[in-house]
Amino acid sequence: MTLTKLEEKLHAPSQYLSGGNLVSPQSDRHVVRLKIICPCIYNSNPHGPDYSLITGVAVPSGVELGSSGSLPTIYSSTITPVYDTNNNLLSDVACAVTDAPGYGGVNQLSDWPAYVQLGNQNAALSSGSLNFYVRKDTAYTYLIPGSNPPAYNTTYGSNWYKIALEVDRVNLTSISLDSRRVFGKANIDGELPGDPNADLTTNVFQPWIFHGGHFVGNLSYSSANDQSGTARTQLQLTTAGDATTYLYACLTCFDTGARMLHGGSSVSSGTIGLFRPSSSDTYISQGLNANWTRRWTVNPGGTQTAAGDFINAPYYTVAPGSTDVDNFLNWQTPPVSEVWQTAYGGDGNNTHNSMWSNFALCQTDETAQTWQYFGSTWLEAVSGQVYPYTDSQPRVWKVKYP
Repeated sequence: MTLTKLEEKLHAPSQYLSGGNLVSPQSDRHVVRLKIICPCIYNSNPHGPDYSLITGVAVPSGVELGSSGSLPTIYSSTITPVYDTNNNLLSDVACAVTDAPGYGGVNQLSDWPAYVQLGNQNAALSSGSLNFYVRKDTAYTYLIPGSNPPAYNTTYGSNWYKIALEVDRVNLTSISLDSRRVFGKANIDGELPGDPNADLTTNVFQPWIFHGGHFVGNLSYSSANDQSGTARTQLQLTTAGDATTYLYACLTCFDTGARMLHGGSSVSSGTIGLFRPSSSDTYISQGLNANWTRRWTVNPGGTQTAAGDFINAPYYTVAPGSTDVDNFLNWQTPPVSEVWQTAYGGDGNNTHNSMWSNFALCQTDETAQTWQYFGSTWLEAVSGQVYPYTDSQPRVWKVKYP
């Protein structure tokens, strides 16, 4: 079994248990879901079958089964009891179970994806336990010792295995910055005095009362009658301890739409990449005091010089579309199986499995006219704000062993 994606989504399809009963399929759930790939290993043997298959996934109450599209075939079952191969009791709770799609025989089955997820209806999600079970079917054909002529026998097995994980939500320190230059310092409402006697400097957006959110893009005055220039968003883990002991993680931002220009037209969202500045960057600790002059060294238009050069090339990209507005966008980060490698920013020691602590969201083409807005801590706090905008600040979701 392999973890391949972690993401947060609104309006996701789910089936889940409440009071031991399977609730009717729900298509409008707020979920954090983990995509797993269930492998099928089948070897041709003229004397009998050899295979190892994940043929079912089950979740207890409080966890959900879902998919990226239509709902999987799920039924309610009571696994009473479930023992592992060492005869240890795993669970005696009611579970929702899905069987491998097309499981009519090993020759018909291939690797298949399944989603396990934490979910809620119209409410924010927090950290939680993500326990689930996989059913592994096996067959092994062997030569019967001493048989003459040679004779073969096949042993079959079917066991449930418990997988216990924790999903942690880590809110981020984040600020946008852009290349515009202004005379004077903005007041707390972000209004510029326009003092011609003041120095011409780049903006610091803290401690403005933001009436919007974060932004990434490029708008040049000549083509869009806008002086915003090039914009990026820098994000940091709140504490260094948040970076340790993880298997998989993603950066999540809430999409609030593209830039609307005067006259009602809008610009494209473009393609947004996840970049990683060097840990020794001169301005790595600027935090909320960052501005364009004190920005991290990230060069999206540069040439990638090595596999791990995420200063010049993104690790992961997202191209927001119209259907993503008022939903969560997710940038995957290197899983623990990769992050220690020098190609992914690690030091080459496979015991050093800390995830990235600093993230930069930039347009992959900063010469194009593009613009994208995201939710922020400031957007959450706007007076009279409603869900989901009250849950729109950037965060990292990570999966780890308990």
